[in-house]
Amino acid sequence: MKKRLYGIESEYRFVAHPPMNPLFIRQCIGNAPDTHNCFMLNGGRLYIDEDMVEFATPECTSVIELIKYENAGNQIVFDKLKGYAEVLKSSQGWIRGSNGCHENYLIERRLLNKPKNPNSSEPDPTVLQPLAKRLTAFFVSKPLLCGAGAIRKRKDEPAKYHISQRAISIRKVLGVKSKKDRPLIHFREESHTTDQYFRFHIISGDNNMSEISRFLKVSTTGFLLRMVEAGWLNNAPQLATPIAALQTISADPTCKALVRLTNGQQVTGINLQEMYLHNALKFAENVSLSNEEKLGLKIWADTTDKLKRDPRECDQELDWRIKQSAVEEQQEQTGLPLDHEDVDGIAYLYHQLNPEKSIYFRLRKNGHVKQLVTDDEVNAIKHVAPSDNRVHLRAKVIKTVLKHRMSYGRYVKARWGEILYSSPFTKEEQCISILEPFETENDKIDWLITQIENDTRLIGK
Repeated sequence: MKKRLYGIESEYRFVAHPPMNPLFIRQCIGNAPDTHNCFMLNGGRLYIDEDMVEFATPECTSVIELIKYENAGNQIVFDKLKGYAEVLKSSQGWIRGSNGCHENYLIERRLLNKPKNPNSSEPDPTVLQPLAKRLTAFFVSKPLLCGAGAIRKRKDEPAKYHISQRAISIRKVLGVKSKKDRPLIHFREESHTTDQYFRFHIISGDNNMSEISRFLKVSTTGFLLRMVEAGWLNNAPQLATPIAALQTISADPTCKALVRLTNGQQVTGINLQEMYLHNALKFAENVSLSNEEKLGLKIWADTTDKLKRDPRECDQELDWRIKQSAVEEQQEQTGLPLDHEDVDGIAYLYHQLNPEKSIYFRLRKNGHVKQLVTDDEVNAIKHVAPSDNRVHLRAKVIKTVLKHRMSYGRYVKARWGEILYSSPFTKEEQCISILEPFETENDKIDWLITQIENDTRLIGK
């Protein structure tokens, strides 16, 4: 499937100042004038999940477009909480816990080893085994491209700098329960599309600031999924102990740690990336590529070469190296150990959304980190949805309802794959399906919008 939908769910940590009723923060997020039923004019979803703010991008068919919407989400969250709370886009909170960045990829259901069972409500993660066999070694070494960096402190051990924030909490390769299993690949039978498709859900990655890290995170995975759909990667490397290998690779910022394959061979995380990259470049010789895919392969190859020579060559590109460089500079200037709170503070300031406090945004402003999109491009789409897939339909409804919120706000509900509405007279709820992922026209949606615009009070009849 050459055309694909991508989505990113970012979980943000916040601390209100001064401490205030959590309901007020919920009101700042949930009762915004540009939001209805948690969905925004740009088609994304903004809401409070337990003690975190979460922004889910609209569905995008381009990775560069996805980065623009993720940047827009950062700005939207900061703007809504500005003056009320400090916000981190990080997978480590100020106090405790781990929050995630969830990657979503639309894939063909035929890649699973079993069809969907309509008679069973029990989730069956084993259906993902064919994909897991081909991609596990890639995901295990993927933090080299998109780890966010972390200072780890353990009792009676010196502090160490790790490549990934999330790696240490991952427990299984495949799992159903996101918090209990902490899986590398999450099974979720919730595609929000037709039975032809499946939502491939990755919850093991870090929250990233760097646009290069985010581009590599999604573009590499998307390209490998295209290869699997074409029957490639049957010879993918197999790790003897994948979860232990993930944590070994993450714990070594020199990128030289060895992990063992099932055939007994010992390799580095970079070697694993090279194996996948080699296959990707061979595949690229036999198919037509979009300009974005060409860019993705070039950045992947360049980054892998730099990491192999010296990870410090990625000090303007990869989050974990940009942040480690800032930490090392702080240590050089102050002579403080890695476990000192002032050094640890650098790691948190890197992820601040406040541009006046954020180390990342300061470096960005001074031209010390590489970018892929401009602020003008991001501002242009903050309140505009993508037009080449079904999010266009959802956004049209949201825009119309917001214009007539007093009359129709409580009668129309948006979902990822459907629009629910009811008549002010009968209260009988109706459903308009928007499950086709690349659908941009829908007569029923047009009819509903006409009913609202004309204030005919015939909704649901």
